[in-house]
Amino acid sequence: MPPFTPAFGAQNIAQENILQSADHARIGIDGFGRIGRSLLRASLLRDNVSVVAINHTCSSVEEVIHLLMHDSTLGALDKLMGHKIDILPNGSIAIDGQQTALMSERNLEKLDWAKHRVDYVAECTGKFRSTALVSKHVTVGGAKKGLISAPSPDAPNIVYKVNSDNYLRLCKETMVYSCASCPTNCLAPIAKVLQHSFGIQHAFMTTVHASTQSQHVLDGYSTKDMRSERSIMGNIIPTTTGAAKAIKTVLPKLAGRVSGISVRVPTANVSMVDLTVETVQSTSLEEIMIKFRTSA
Repeated sequence: MPPFTPAFGAQNIAQENILQSADHARIGIDGFGRIGRSLLRASLLRDNVSVVAINHTCSSVEEVIHLLMHDSTLGALDKLMGHKIDILPNGSIAIDGQQTALMSERNLEKLDWAKHRVDYVAECTGKFRSTALVSKHVTVGGAKKGLISAPSPDAPNIVYKVNSDNYLRLCKETMVYSCASCPTNCLAPIAKVLQHSFGIQHAFMTTVHASTQSQHVLDGYSTKDMRSERSIMGNIIPTTTGAAKAIKTVLPKLAGRVSGISVRVPTANVSMVDLTVETVQSTSLEEIMIKFRTSA
């Protein structure tokens, strides 16, 4: 299995802020599910980022360590990355000697990030997505910024190097950012190159998406629709995607020009976007490939 080298929204936005300040960034993670644990793993690949506090809902410290060390999809942390985790007498954990405080608090207003000198809180619960809620990490908890690892209805949706320069440099007073969705992070860089180079008249996307925790392992009732009642283990399930709508928040010129669907497939990891585009200017496959290579 190859080394784990993730690159996703919360990690990238934090990295952009670090480049601006040239300081060592201290990260707090609220929600230690798949994204929260992946973010911690990603931080171990960088010298200028440290996860210093984690708010989790596990039953014990041992369970936190077990979920982090043994991942069915991403592999074992010690074997892949050579890291060692210890439990400290105060209930914290130490990863290769670097202390990370653990909290288990469901009330946002009781989280004390300032106690651990947290700069940025990655909101990874999936439950809190609005600016009003996530800003409490800043106004009450004492952090500098809140980063939502999911689409937000009102926070700026940032896709790294697509619209991050404008927001992160010109809107320094903004307290909360969203990292948008995973399909949006896939679609936006492609759409930006095509729009800038040739113009997009219309586009239709199909997301072939790995299964997520919201889906059924066995057939069962769903409040969404009957297709969502099917087991993900043996079905390809058509559903909606927010990426086609969210793209206009990242690239406003594409408002009303992009639509799409999603199909959920029985894989544990890796998704893809199939994008069909009608360009404003005539072009060729060779021209398109050149533009992608020079933009990479």
